[in-house]
Amino acid sequence: MTARIFFSNYTYSFPVNPGRMFVRLYFHPSTYGDYVPANANFGVAASNLTLLENFNASRIALTKNVDFFFSEFSVNITSGRLEITFAPSTQQNGSYAFINGIEILPTPDLFTTPTPTIAISGNTNPFPVDPAWGFQTMYRLNDGGDDISPRYDADFYRSWRDDTPYVYGAGYGITFKKDNNVTIRYTPSVPKYIAPVDVYATARSMGPDARVNLKSNLTWNFLVDAGFYYPENSVAMLKAPHLEPNGMSVERKLKGAAPAVISGAVGGFVALIISCIAVFAIISHPRKSRQPPLILMRTILLGKGGIGNVFCGTIYTGIKAAIKRGNPVSQQGLQEFRTEIETLSLLRHHNLVSLIGYCKENNEMILVYDYMANGTLREHLYDTKKSPLPWRQRLDLHRCSTRAALSAHWC
Repeated sequence: MTARIFFSNYTYSFPVNPGRMFVRLYFHPSTYGDYVPANANFGVAASNLTLLENFNASRIALTKNVDFFFSEFSVNITSGRLEITFAPSTQQNGSYAFINGIEILPTPDLFTTPTPTIAISGNTNPFPVDPAWGFQTMYRLNDGGDDISPRYDADFYRSWRDDTPYVYGAGYGITFKKDNNVTIRYTPSVPKYIAPVDVYATARSMGPDARVNLKSNLTWNFLVDAGFYYPENSVAMLKAPHLEPNGMSVERKLKGAAPAVISGAVGGFVALIISCIAVFAIISHPRKSRQPPLILMRTILLGKGGIGNVFCGTIYTGIKAAIKRGNPVSQQGLQEFRTEIETLSLLRHHNLVSLIGYCKENNEMILVYDYMANGTLREHLYDTKKSPLPWRQRLDLHRCSTRAALSAHWC
């Protein structure tokens, strides 16, 4: 592996045709001669946009648990040259910049071209994008399918990842593939370059039972940089009992104007479906929400244990949740309350009920969990009016419960 190292500001100048293009920067943090990766602190700019700032590739590689990686950006160039500048940090002695590879790929304008979607209040363009904005790709997922290598994305050589690690909570939904007799055809409004055919060939669904779907969620959880502000009305809600997204991507707006994170989807039907989970984030000073997260408690007892009883409740968005209300006289009390929050905040397992939120105010200790619409396992095994579970299903439940217990034990 070769690299070019810079000890002062260095600019590449590429002749290009005006328009939007992908810029991919490849990094393999390693020791090059006498230069250790820990000292590679630098920034990268393209024309008037900041691509990377206070960047250290070795820390990113350690976080991702990889030896090498690339960062992908979408920039719009109005002149005939693309200039990429590497600038070593001036705040840390001995800093240098490096790069292993640069890839520039012209693309259509993926962000400002009108696409037939249904989003907030039927608005087909809920978040207008300035052509001068630049974006960094944060995530690009293939819903319900496996990883897709760049060589199977013939238009732009993009990497698509399996979405399973990003599904939040116990509600993973169901995944399925297209029937063999189904042919995927592109249209002028949804051209081929939006996503390769393998993305459209799989999907993740909440399930066929509309009554159950209205009582549960299908949520993807993405980690983004701190400092981004999420406007209250930026999440478009679509009243649909049956959701089947095929793929999605999350881009971060680069510095140069008001930075933002934009989450979108691919596909004709997907463009409508993704409105349920699309999130727009803008850097701004945080402010308190006008509407507090009101929780309406019910008298339906779901279970007992730990610091108190678990009841059925409804948060202000109308979504059902399991509410554990702490008993003020419980001997376990505050310590277990804190332990449960700390432990469940680290757990991400589809066989464990996920913690949605918590509240500690005066003598009240509240924990909010995903609501299991089909009831607890106990209800299906003991003293139940429901149909008995088949033994094969009981065995599967036993195996899944064991895996969940091991996951919790090693957290």
